[in-house]
Order: sequence, then C-alpha cells, then structure tokens
Amino acid sequence: MIFYFKEAIRNLRFAGLTSIITFLSLLFASLFICASFIFAGFSDDLQENLKKNVTASFYLRDSLPVSEINDLIAKIQKFEGVKSINFISKEEAEKDFVKQTGEDFKKVLTFNPLPASMLVTLDPANYEMKILENTVKSVSALDGVESHEFRSQLLNEMMLVVARIKIITFVVTAIFLFVAVYLAYTSIRSAFAARKEDINTMKLVGGSLREIKLPAYLSTLILSSFCALITLLVYNFIVNLGLEFLEISIAGSDRTTGTLLSIFSAPLIAILGTYFASFSVKIELNS
Repeated sequence: MIFYFKEAIRNLRFAGLTSIITFLSLLFASLFICASFIFAGFSDDLQENLKKNVTASFYLRDSLPVSEINDLIAKIQKFEGVKSINFISKEEAEKDFVKQTGEDFKKVLTFNPLPASMLVTLDPANYEMKILENTVKSVSALDGVESHEFRSQLLNEMMLVVARIKIITFVVTAIFLFVAVYLAYTSIRSAFAARKEDINTMKLVGGSLREIKLPAYLSTLILSSFCALITLLVYNFIVNLGLEFLEISIAGSDRTTGTLLSIFSAPLIAILGTYFASFSVKIELNS
C-alpha cells in the first residue's frame, strides 16, 4: 500500500500546476454544492413562509353595526382562497399603532381616527394569485368596506426574485461541477502523460492496470480530502452562526444532508474525473 501512496504523490508532483488548479476547482465545486443546498432549503422555506402570510386588510366604514360586521365575515368566508378572517376593532387598532410606533395620537386628537378592519389570510398554495386578486377585488366591493390593502405585486416579485436566484445558484454550481470534473480528468491525464515512460515500463515488466490506476485515484482523493475538510469547516461555521432572515434559518434544518454533501462532494467529483482519465489511459495501453 505504501507503494501506491508513493506513486500517488509522484502523480501530484508530475501534474504540477494542474494539481493546484484541480484542488481549487474541487474546493469551489464542493463549496458551491453546499451553498446551493443551503440556499435551496432557505428559498423553499422562504416561499412557504411568504405563502403562509399572504394577507389582505379591509378597512370598514365607521359605526358599522355588529350585525353587519358578522354578515360581512360570513360573506367573505365563502370566497375562494380565504383561509381565515381576523376582525380588528378600532380599540385594537389603536393599541397596535401605539405598540408599533410608540406614539399616542390621543395627545393631539380627542378621537380615534383608525378604522376597524378585517385581516383576511389567503391561501396561495391551493389557488393562483389571479384568483386571490379577484377575491380581494370582490371583497373590497362589499357594502361596508371603505378601502383595502393587498400587496400582491410585491409578493409576486419577491417570490420571482427568490426563484431566479435559486436557478442562478444551481447554474453556477453546475458550471463549477463540470469544471472540477474536467480539471480532475486533465490533472490525471497530465500525470499519465508526464510519466508515460514509467507506465510503459511497468506494463513491460508485467505491471497490472490496477497498479497503474490505483495511484491516480489516491492522488485525487488526497486533494479532495483536503477540500472536503475545508468545506466541512466552512459549512459548520455558517450553521453555527445561526443567521436568520425573516425568522427563517439561513442554514436550514436538514443539517445531516449538508454535512454529508460537505464530506463527499469533492471526493465523488475527483473519483468521477479520475475514472474518465484512467478509462482513456486503459484504451491507450490496450492499443
């Protein structure tokens, strides 16, 4: 086994600059794979969170009787895409205003200018946004509703931006993955080319194809092992930071999969590149 490790080190030395480039490509590829995993999980959680919090506010006419308010609630519940309705009285609206702003308008006003309202939670998971927009339009036309607020365009834009960034991340990862496999392939090919005479000599003296190929696999595994260690340290560092956005963890919840990707991404890429390189060498040796 010591012989194979010595041959692996010699392969790395003969590859020279290509080995360094291969190491960097493997490192960036494994880092981007982990980054893609983190962002994919985060974007899915973010989209689900956005869908759960799709709401429309309907501001009611002043002095609306309780009976009419109850009638309004009953009518709104029948519309498509309505999940729940929360009635907010003028007094509750005042308390929320003071809590959020820290300002008490009663210092300058003798009355409460805030209207009673209904906060309607909608369901974009089972209904298209166009249907929800029509629902909001229909509810806003009901007698007793003075005005409404529904930021459907902002929600659509946010979800579109998240989806686009997710696609860009996957594309960049795919590019680095391809480059890493190709450079691993090139590195081994360069090492084989630099040691062509040694390989031919090994073949003449009865050296098996296994004895020629195994050091190549070991050399790329040595490089990829260092890449895996660095990737794992970076991943754990990000996870332990506990970063959050909109109360959603950046690192996601499936940390076991993230750890496995950190450990095995670079070695698997290296093995794949080495396989293609050694396969072509096998053809040359047999020809």
